[in-house]
Amino acid sequence: MICGFLLMVSCQNKTKDQMTTEPTGVDSVQVDSLAQAQKYNTLPIQTVDELMATIEEQVGQTVRITGLCGHVCHETRRRLFLRSDSTNNMIRCIPEDNAPYEIALETQDLLVVGTVVEDRIDEAYLQNWEKELKEAAEKAPEEAKEAGEARAQAMKNAGASEHAGEKVEAEAVEGACATEKEEHHETGNTPKERIADFRAQIAERQAKEGKDYLSFYHIISVQLEPVVIQK
Repeated sequence: MICGFLLMVSCQNKTKDQMTTEPTGVDSVQVDSLAQAQKYNTLPIQTVDELMATIEEQVGQTVRITGLCGHVCHETRRRLFLRSDSTNNMIRCIPEDNAPYEIALETQDLLVVGTVVEDRIDEAYLQNWEKELKEAAEKAPEEAKEAGEARAQAMKNAGASEHAGEKVEAEAVEGACATEKEEHHETGNTPKERIADFRAQIAERQAKEGKDYLSFYHIISVQLEPVVIQK
């Protein structure tokens, strides 16, 4: 499933002090109470680059970040990608209440509040993926199609799932959107190519860092609003 192409807008000379909220017709995910909103307002605002620089230390924490909405998944509208305006850094956002994001958010600067979650892909995950693909291939064509669709739907509806105790694994499955594949630094297109791609990345990380898994991150968003950058 390809979720459309990215729309990107570059904004120069932005500072956090220059941001103000903008009244728009786009619905925002609202917090439950004024007290909660005030609590969020005490959090420092980070750019996408600042978040990604120390993201391992911020897993499980509530953060407030600003970035350019480069893409909203047009099919599910439950995945939104915040981009840096000066680097290739990006982070995926998923709504806590499963409410769809508005497509109109694309190309807008956004202020997002949410919890940082780590997704992991390891060899056990890849072997399980291969097993599922083999089982699907052995079924009747229609059953195999249904199995693939069910797994793709699982990815759309969940950011991560429990795996190997306290580990969290990414839903890296057939049908991932093009932007998510970019986020994961993937080059393969078929399931077999994607699995090989992940294995190569794991081997590279293990050689460099001694870690036998890949880490990706997303934000479970609880509050989101467009912002205006005053120049």
